[in-house]
Amino acid sequence: MGDATRNPSFVYRRKRSYQWSCPIAPKLEERPKSANISAMGYRKKQQPPPNINDLTKSTSNIDSGPIIDTEVDNESLYQSTKMVRTQVKNIAYNVKLDDISTLSFDEQFSLKLKFCTNIYDFANPYEDVGPKEQKTRVLCELVQFFEQSADSKKLSPEVQELLMNMIKANIIRPTPSIPLSPILLDFALVFVEPAWPQLFYVYQLLNRFISLYPESPLLNIEFARTAIYLTNLPDNNERLQLLSFLRAYYDSHQNSKVDIIKCIQKKLVDLQDLDSPPFCVMPLLVYLSHIFQRCNKNPPDEFYTVIRSSVFPLALNNYLPLYHQSMISLLTAVLPQDSSLNSEFHHFLVSFWPIGNGQKQPCFVEFILLTMSKMSPAQVTEAIKPTMNIFEQVVTGEQVSAAQMVFDFLANKSEQWVNDHSKRVILSLFDRVKFVTTNHWSTIMRDKAQSALAGLGKLDRKSFLKAKTSKTSDQVRKQTDEEKAAAKKWRKIANAAQDYDGDIKQMMDLIMKTFVPKKTLF
Repeated sequence: MGDATRNPSFVYRRKRSYQWSCPIAPKLEERPKSANISAMGYRKKQQPPPNINDLTKSTSNIDSGPIIDTEVDNESLYQSTKMVRTQVKNIAYNVKLDDISTLSFDEQFSLKLKFCTNIYDFANPYEDVGPKEQKTRVLCELVQFFEQSADSKKLSPEVQELLMNMIKANIIRPTPSIPLSPILLDFALVFVEPAWPQLFYVYQLLNRFISLYPESPLLNIEFARTAIYLTNLPDNNERLQLLSFLRAYYDSHQNSKVDIIKCIQKKLVDLQDLDSPPFCVMPLLVYLSHIFQRCNKNPPDEFYTVIRSSVFPLALNNYLPLYHQSMISLLTAVLPQDSSLNSEFHHFLVSFWPIGNGQKQPCFVEFILLTMSKMSPAQVTEAIKPTMNIFEQVVTGEQVSAAQMVFDFLANKSEQWVNDHSKRVILSLFDRVKFVTTNHWSTIMRDKAQSALAGLGKLDRKSFLKAKTSKTSDQVRKQTDEEKAAAKKWRKIANAAQDYDGDIKQMMDLIMKTFVPKKTLF
């Protein structure tokens, strides 16, 4: 915006836009067989980017990135705040570059880079068709130069700076806040950046640049912080490209690992109170996993601070289903390296159990099972009681998906902590699981509960039979106690009747009418 104010040659037309589609309850069998299932929904299989030789033809229908599914009925257009601008007009894109040792090379290359700083409106396919095609050709030509020419390692510092300026002009913009209800996470969502046919090449240039010039001063911590900020863009393709860059940046800047970790921490903390989907969480969790592996599973203390202060609270976010599998992957690697993390996270989960939230409860159940599997025997002994209390609520609760997860665990898995505490597990869950086998309205749930009951029987036969018979014994004991209490009261009545001076027959008739059916009266 500042450059446009100072330079009147900039022309602003309309906002750059994001397009997203939300089908109404699509059936699984209706999804295309070649679909790419992701956390954000499904897409049609993407075609590879076009070859430079094919770009002599029209490129308005390039299918090199995310597209709107033609089978999706409901589509909406979402606009961000990045403005369209054009600075450099048409150039001769097909002019062969001179030798890099000549002065004309820098001039030719710089002109192409400046032309590629033009931003066009891809939400309108009928506007600026010619310039869009020309920019795509130039970007493709630049990518080929970096991939096929050994001269790509010999760019002057001035040209390198122009290249990074072009990349920044194309990818840096405010991340939009999309007021999407967590309820819609049950639907297949497709978020689309309309300019992806060009951004694909821009990101290729960025990742190629860091591989050729990893120590470039242009790739500093400030740019890495910007890349972390951009991971909240809605289009999954862009997030994956940014993640690829961030991985390469970390590998070549090991001395900045603490600064990088702090940048991630700040970004995750800032997301905790947002009312829009935190798209950046999944790539940042994957990034933390990458950092953990690169540290040979011995990261600095700041890493564990991020886990405690920023990753654990992510479980409270209503958009947890978007990224809980990424949390599982990260915690599976991290929890065994610090035993205190297991107890802390388990206590956190029990304290903030999402009562009545059907989307989050299955995630919490999976988290609890994960922490229990990573605990030491002493930690399990301390955590088994609150865990069983939670599972008792789950198996007879209203959230079917969470109950199914517990049933599947009992039926198919035999974790060491379950074997060590089989008696406690059986006595805690037997009655409730048995109740579901006969009283649940769903046949599927009754069958799963029956399988879980069989799984309990395999754990400890003695405890299982005890739990099975204890219910009958309790009923008999309760019935006997009631009979004794009633007999005691009748004896009191009989003793009192001996001293009764009134009409005993009248009182007997009253008692018979009260306690005996009419047909049995004398």
